[in-house]
Amino acid sequence: MRRTSPRVVAVLAALVGAARADAVDDAVSKVGTLAKHTIDRTRRDVAAGPTAGGYVGVALDGGAVTDGVSFGLAVYIWEGPQSLGELVAARTKARLGERLKAIVASGGTPPTDLSELVREIAADVIAELQGRSLHKNLLDKPRFGVVIEGVKLTSPGGGGQFRVGISKGVGHLSAGAMLGVQRAGGETLALGGLEVSVRLTPWGTTWTPVIEPFVRVDAGLESSFPIVVGGGARVVLDLF
Repeated sequence: MRRTSPRVVAVLAALVGAARADAVDDAVSKVGTLAKHTIDRTRRDVAAGPTAGGYVGVALDGGAVTDGVSFGLAVYIWEGPQSLGELVAARTKARLGERLKAIVASGGTPPTDLSELVREIAADVIAELQGRSLHKNLLDKPRFGVVIEGVKLTSPGGGGQFRVGISKGVGHLSAGAMLGVQRAGGETLALGGLEVSVRLTPWGTTWTPVIEPFVRVDAGLESSFPIVVGGGARVVLDLF
């Protein structure tokens, strides 16, 4: 394999260095507007809207089964990808170095003014990234979430719950705590819970409905409420 001489490497480094960040940014700004894509990329990292779901739990003391259906509102935020401007600038610089290396290796002379070449490369990079960069993966990394939901208990005895939960991303999982109250059998009890979930986004780009399976442990803030372990799922319609 032919190796590039140290002298050529030095020349290339100087040429790429000449295309400073402000020069690349200037070139990017002249190749169409990135404003809409910046807004869309910000919006793709948020899902906000009504929720619906179901839950089944088993009490560790006695084995009583609790189940119900839930409805509420949620706001979920994901870790955003690298901003489009930063991504374009990084790829443009990398390709500029490759292009200059190819010119030198073929015996040619690199242009003294790199502005036109930078604009050409930036235009190609932007064309490749547009649209594709907005798509969510099935399991992106969550950052933060808030959910408020009411639960209609469908197990014997009926009743209902009201819950507020806050969660934080841990890798590809979401872990959080919930506080609420339960009204059943003529009693009102305070309860707390710990929940771990995965937030799946199987389709969509900017607006992305969420399917969220979860496991949860509930415990009463009063001794009369048993520890309940269970799981379920909720769906968030990303409408706002």
